[in-house]
Order: sequence, then C-alpha cells, then structure tokens
Amino acid sequence: LARCATGANGRQMEEGSAFLAALERAESARKPPARVVSIYTPHDNMVAPQASCRLPWARNVALPGLGHIAILESEALLGVLLPELRAAGAAPER
Repeated sequence: LARCATGANGRQMEEGSAFLAALERAESARKPPARVVSIYTPHDNMVAPQASCRLPWARNVALPGLGHIAILESEALLGVLLPELRAAGAAPER
C-alpha cells in the first residue's frame, strides 16, 4: 500500500526505498544488544511483502497458515514465544 501513499512517510515504506535500504544497512551493521527473534506468518494479510519480517541478524520463525491478527491467539505462537522468554529469563518455568 506504500505505493499508494500521498505523504513522504508512506512512500518511505515502499519496498526498495532509499529509507528502508538505509535502515537495513544501519541495523545490519550493528549487533543488537539482545537476542532477536522474529516470529511472523508468511500468510500475513497486512504486512507485505511478508519477507520483510525476516531479519538477517535474528532467529526467524515462520508460523504458516495464520493471518495478521490470528497469529496473536495461536497455540503455535505460544509454542515458540514461551520457550524464548524462558531462555531469556523473562518467563517463569512451568
């Protein structure tokens, strides 16, 4: 939808824009201070292209078959998220 944007900020979000390229370079050049996990759905109906959810410096976990909102209530999300939080010391053990 960024191609349809009328404002500068919307156009910055267009795939292949100089803004997004600069952001990717800046983020890729430094190592994040914390472990990063990108949990996404390749069937997202709001984020496009869905490949933009994959980060080169992160552990990328795809949860196929779920939409943008449905992923929030899925058992699959909990199955990935809770172990990650526990490993980071941010969730209690069962």
